[in-house]
Amino acid sequence: KWSERKAAADLVASLLEGQSSLKPADHGLVLRPLKRLYQDANVNVAASAIKATGLLAGLLGSDFSALARRTAPALLEKGADKKAVVAEAVRGCLAALSTGSRLTLA
Repeated sequence: KWSERKAAADLVASLLEGQSSLKPADHGLVLRPLKRLYQDANVNVAASAIKATGLLAGLLGSDFSALARRTAPALLEKGADKKAVVAEAVRGCLAALSTGSRLTLA
């Protein structure tokens, strides 16, 4: 159900919101399921997953750089979404990627 997928993405976001920083680790284990949710048919699920990704990127800063290169193309694709909730989440996530992870797409 879409509500379970949204609840999972919201749980990740709520766990990240209370943190001041994260230690470097294999955060790909968290990011991979979130990235799959970007393409969810329900816009609220996709927006929650993108928001959680932005929080993760903001907390990891430059340690998110390797993951950012794999995540940015999917985010840029979702940036064309007509739904405001998704577009707003994408803008916030890309802002977190660009400021914290020194994202370069080259």
